[in-house]
Amino acid sequence: MKTLTITEARKNLSGWLRRAQTGEEIGIVDGNQIIALRPVTVTATDYMEHEYSLSPDEASQIATNILLDSINEEKQGGYTRLEDIPDATPARKRR
Repeated sequence: MKTLTITEARKNLSGWLRRAQTGEEIGIVDGNQIIALRPVTVTATDYMEHEYSLSPDEASQIATNILLDSINEEKQGGYTRLEDIPDATPARKRR
């Protein structure tokens, strides 16, 4: 395992992260601990649970409600087509 101080890791963090993504064992020393850099798979349900404290059933119900709201809005003509929106961003001036 390649170990780094926090200062060393900070200097080229993106490079160390890329190396960890390829499977190289990288650790950052913090006090008397080594914190490993390694990829972690996160699923949508994990994210919903941890970020919003929602159970999978609650997240599913919310997604269903959003879909139904969207369908109702479309039926009522509440959507604007992208083609109908004028370009709101002015052309950038070159310096």
